[in-house]
Amino acid sequence: MRLSFLVIFSLITGFAVASHNKAGEITYRLVSGLTYEITVVTYTENGNSRSRQADRDQLEVFWGDFTSSIINRVSKENLPNTTWKNTYVGTHLYAGPGTFKVYLVDPNRIEGVRNMDNSFNTAFYLECTIKINPFLGANRSPVLLIPPIDYACTLRKFVHNPGAYDADGDSLVYSIIPPKQALNTDVNGFFIPQATTSFTIDRYNGELVWDSPVPGQDGKYNIAILIQEFRNGKEIGNIIRDMQIVVVICNNDPPVLTKIQDTCIEVGKTYTTVVKAIDPNAGDLIKLTAYGAPFIAPGNNATLTPFSALGKDSVKATFSWTPSCNQIRKIPYEVVCRAEDQHAAPDINLVDMKFFNIRVVGPAPKNPALAQFEDGFILKWDKDSCNEAVAYNIYRRIDSSKWKHNYCETGVPAYTGYKLYHTDTGLTNNQYYDNDGGLGLVPGTRYCYRVTSVYSPKGANNAPIYSEAAEGYSSIEVCAEITKDRPVITNVSVLKTDNDTGRIWLAWSKPLKMDSVYYPGPYKYVIFRSPDINGSTFVAIDSLSNPSFHFFNDSAYTDTVKLNTLGKQYSYKIEFYSDSFGLKRQYIGKSRPASSIYLSCIPDDEALELVWKDNVQWKNVVHTIYKWNEQTLAFDSIGTSPVQRFRDEGLINGKTYRYYIKSKGEFTVPGYVYPVINLSQEAEGIPADTTPPCPPMLSAATNCVLFNTSLKWNNPNNSCAKDIVGYNVYCRTILDTSYILIATNNSATDTTFFDARPILTKSVAACYLVTAIDSFNNESEFSNGACVDNCPEYRLPNVFTPGNDSLNDLFGPFPYRYVKKVDMSVYNRWGQLVFETHDPDINWDGKEMNTAKEVPDGVYFYICTVHELRLEGIKKRILKGTIQVIR
Repeated sequence: MRLSFLVIFSLITGFAVASHNKAGEITYRLVSGLTYEITVVTYTENGNSRSRQADRDQLEVFWGDFTSSIINRVSKENLPNTTWKNTYVGTHLYAGPGTFKVYLVDPNRIEGVRNMDNSFNTAFYLECTIKINPFLGANRSPVLLIPPIDYACTLRKFVHNPGAYDADGDSLVYSIIPPKQALNTDVNGFFIPQATTSFTIDRYNGELVWDSPVPGQDGKYNIAILIQEFRNGKEIGNIIRDMQIVVVICNNDPPVLTKIQDTCIEVGKTYTTVVKAIDPNAGDLIKLTAYGAPFIAPGNNATLTPFSALGKDSVKATFSWTPSCNQIRKIPYEVVCRAEDQHAAPDINLVDMKFFNIRVVGPAPKNPALAQFEDGFILKWDKDSCNEAVAYNIYRRIDSSKWKHNYCETGVPAYTGYKLYHTDTGLTNNQYYDNDGGLGLVPGTRYCYRVTSVYSPKGANNAPIYSEAAEGYSSIEVCAEITKDRPVITNVSVLKTDNDTGRIWLAWSKPLKMDSVYYPGPYKYVIFRSPDINGSTFVAIDSLSNPSFHFFNDSAYTDTVKLNTLGKQYSYKIEFYSDSFGLKRQYIGKSRPASSIYLSCIPDDEALELVWKDNVQWKNVVHTIYKWNEQTLAFDSIGTSPVQRFRDEGLINGKTYRYYIKSKGEFTVPGYVYPVINLSQEAEGIPADTTPPCPPMLSAATNCVLFNTSLKWNNPNNSCAKDIVGYNVYCRTILDTSYILIATNNSATDTTFFDARPILTKSVAACYLVTAIDSFNNESEFSNGACVDNCPEYRLPNVFTPGNDSLNDLFGPFPYRYVKKVDMSVYNRWGQLVFETHDPDINWDGKEMNTAKEVPDGVYFYICTVHELRLEGIKKRILKGTIQVIR
């Protein structure tokens, strides 16, 4: 009620309560729990008595939860160019999570704003959006460090940056929107200011460029800048700044700043650069300042020396920053440099702005080291020297990469061959045991590791924001080989393909090192088999013994026990035991599982796609594909592939073809058989056309009078297919919930369909799809959707003659179509309702609906809301007119 009174009172008194607002914004921060503090900053005119009368110590703020309160002004600063900067602060406790649009409305704006209607009598409106979501974490809005009132000259490029600083390190996105005068209501008549070239804002750094104001358009302009915060790809809040640009006619040119390149700083190190500006107008003084997060972020602050440097024609200052550990974050820190000339006409000082980004990077973990324990490695490193890491990322690859990170290159990029292997959470969790999840590392393989520290910026209440975590630089590389103290499988090769009497040749390399005193002989290998690639159900199938470890050489074994190599893939492992006489059997170690190669043939049109898979610890370098030759009655090599896939084309559909794969691999260290050769089972495949044809292109036209629709599409055989034999036609009307098949054309050349189903008399509004069918009954994807809408018709006469002569006795519409209902109201000339109905036929008999008395002759007024059936649903259309009643 308070706000309504102020608005009405301002309209009555003209200017008595006008606050003459120029610009402003609302920002917020979380205090604790569900309590938020907002800061409202308004920039108001202070140059006349009317504005002084309107000076406000308090404002009413609406919190977005159906409550409002009065907040107090905490400071008032006199700025140049007749401007007051007013700061108000208030707090509010929310009842729970939700999205809350916080706003205020204050009459009025400053008069004479050119890009809106009647600015003096237009309310000034500010808004921000607070999203309270426990899954997104606590949040603070960005704060804007550069005032929102600036000056521009006609025919001179204007540059501005709000200097936004987000303490949580969230990503910011900027866009220009119309200023508002009320909740969800833009000011009237807004337009983007005219420019000789463009008026734009950079979405990601907030640089506003007006290039340039056109002659004859000097004056005041207001725009609004929407600044959205994103965390982990989701918007978590926004603020709207209302800013003013004053364009004047002048002969002045803005100063020019030298561009500074983006950079990175490792914590503890110092970055220094010189900021320079020159002025093209001889004799002008230049004032050089800088703004941005490095100057105010908690921790070590940056310096600009001198901070407000002054120089004639040119000026320079030194920027220096040694960031501290608590300033590590993924999002760069933005520094905005501002050069303002001190022209002879003080009201038209011009500005150039340049920004550069500084990314603060965490240090590399120190002293990584490896130590073997059983069949794995213990990886250790020094705890983060910053004491700020929330986790450590561990990367692994086989063999050394010799990579060293480049400037600003954090983490471990994929091109190095390293893969993120594990993440240890917690500052003091600075060791990790790697034995491949219990499988054991492969003896003789060179494993290499790198470690990075992971940092998370601190949000409100000092809570980490894990979604915005940043990796520091990588540690040095550490590599080692597992001692070969257990058997290593080198071959699992299919010798015979059969569903019952298959054969697989298995070979392994013996251990090279063992304590024969602790494990006295004789020794035994126990062979286990599992009928799958993952080795989920190993069963012992045989064993080999030898009394002496010295004479226990590399071994081989042929498995022939009920093997279905045609339909199954097999895995094997070898366990090694000391089988001392009179002593209990002692387990020494086991090999990693290794599987056979299993080949599958996937049919395609005149082709077979060969795919195979295995699970082995050596590296397969190349695969040779063999195909049965019916002329030579032998297998021939038809190609090679470095990956586990090969396509054989030019085949005959329906004919059977037979293949097998030979892999050639190697271990990464010497001491093993080379090359490692293994064979798959023989697999058969029959090519068949399983590839859907390309879809047609569809168009549609409707006839609302005759209630039918004509469809037409192209024949894909003429462009992207060769064996189309027919088409399916699908439709979804506004009465259907999904597409249904309504017709099938059984000819490739029949590319039309005429839809005249009885259901269309109720509504022709529908969307259609067509698919193509080929000779193998493959159906294409849907065509483009072709939609047609109803063309509702509903018209009312303007006269009728009620009576009992059966001639024009009832008032009703002309013949109509596609109308669900109406809201018809008829009024007499005094504005009294005499008749209403929802029936589209209306059928008013000329009587007053409450008394059933005949209404007098004369003119009556009606408002009729017609609910029309449309493709997107029920749409309303309003008819207004008069009815002449004649008896």
